[in-house]
Amino acid sequence: MKLNYKIFLPNHLKVYLELRDVIINWSKIQNNSGFEEFTTIDNNGVEKGYVITLGLVKESFEELRQKIFTEFSLDLSDGVIIDYKHYHISRLNDNYEVLHEATAFQIDEDVWEVYYTDGVFSDLPEVYKGTLLDEGIFIFKLEISNSKDPMDMLELNFDKWIERQK
Repeated sequence: MKLNYKIFLPNHLKVYLELRDVIINWSKIQNNSGFEEFTTIDNNGVEKGYVITLGLVKESFEELRQKIFTEFSLDLSDGVIIDYKHYHISRLNDNYEVLHEATAFQIDEDVWEVYYTDGVFSDLPEVYKGTLLDEGIFIFKLEISNSKDPMDMLELNFDKWIERQK
């Protein structure tokens, strides 16, 4: 499964233009990696660097990370955010106030992890650890086959989870 890797290259790195060129050239060799690039600018209009988004499978990103480390002694993971496909789930009361809120992230081809982010159970201890840090309280992992609608399955299982907490 391809993931969107957002690579931040701040221009205070002395080799940031060289890094940028290596990443761009590498992505062209990788064939349809979903490449996108833009410049980051601060509030004063000063250029801060580049953000390069690549659509890659995990193994390809690891190859690129190793190449950058070998050539520049720089761990690319330090400046990368993985933009996972995600889905927000909310349960509201009659006054449209949040009772429960969660975010589901697709972490692999058929695998979703759900994190509780707001609501009456926000003080629950985190019993299990999910793949993602700082996304909320990990509440469950769900494998969903391609034949089923993931959103319906996530909604249904979130409601079941809420019922078990009562």
